[in-house]
Amino acid sequence: MFKNRIFTILFFYLIITSCNNEININAPYKETTIVYGLLNVSDSVQYIKINKAFLSEQSVFEVAKIKDSLYHPYKIEVILTQVLNGVVLDRLALDTVNVKREEGTFAGPNQLVYRTKSGYKLNPLSECFLEIKRFDKNEVIAKGKTNVIGKFLLTNPPSQIAFYQSPDYITVPLNWVNPNGAVSYTIETYFKYIEVNKVTKEEVLKTIKWINVQGYRPTIAQASFGINALAFYNAINSQVKPNPDVIRKVEPELEFRMYVASTSFDEFLRLNNQSFGFNTTINNYSNVEGAVGVFSSRLTNSFFISLDNASIEQLIDGPITGNLGFQKKF
Repeated sequence: MFKNRIFTILFFYLIITSCNNEININAPYKETTIVYGLLNVSDSVQYIKINKAFLSEQSVFEVAKIKDSLYHPYKIEVILTQVLNGVVLDRLALDTVNVKREEGTFAGPNQLVYRTKSGYKLNPLSECFLEIKRFDKNEVIAKGKTNVIGKFLLTNPPSQIAFYQSPDYITVPLNWVNPNGAVSYTIETYFKYIEVNKVTKEEVLKTIKWINVQGYRPTIAQASFGINALAFYNAINSQVKPNPDVIRKVEPELEFRMYVASTSFDEFLRLNNQSFGFNTTINNYSNVEGAVGVFSSRLTNSFFISLDNASIEQLIDGPITGNLGFQKKF
């Protein structure tokens, strides 16, 4: 338990905080390193955020605005090493960069993060090791390791999405082989259309996001999840309002986006009752030796499949979305 400290982490725009309002001002100070890093083979740059906990007799909200309260008073070096079958593939000291963050409780306007060079490649078969070293003493103060989740393809993907076969709405299965290290999935569907103002002819591309499932955990290697057609049309109906002043041209291609969590990241999410959102609270969880936080992996994987004509016709004239002004894109 780490009482009497505020832990703060920013990973790009991701903020992780844990605070206890009861502060024992007589408690001895102990420096605690806070780590947040999620490796993702879909990203061209990997980022790791490192802070330290603080304890103060002042208002914690005032102290949180002081930059020195959030960072180590000495230079640290962050090293990422990839190992495959006992052989070191790559060993890299990460660069530092300041990223902008929104105004709020913690010191700004910039936050310090550690990053790989652009285009850095993760080997999906490798194991990655993180070392955080105190530079002046050449001393490792924290370390962690994680496997990397590799990208995967759908097995027997449909050539088109057939959500409607008269007179029924159809559930369309997405099938894949669960990649090594993958434990849980958040699956989202993205539908796009072009909204055209009838008077000005101005065109605006709009996107609807529909969350199909959060925390889906396949129990077998041959994973499958069904995309429910009726729920798809209802999701569009709930997010688009009738407007006689516009027409809406359907973009046939749907994006099915999967956010995949590894074992340790999945455990972190479950303990904190979170999804893949950007505001997350660290509870009593850590898989980093010598520190508090998470060093793990995730994956962002997308598949693009177009709606068939019958499914588009349901958008245009069907009982659920037929009053929304959808048209085919010619």
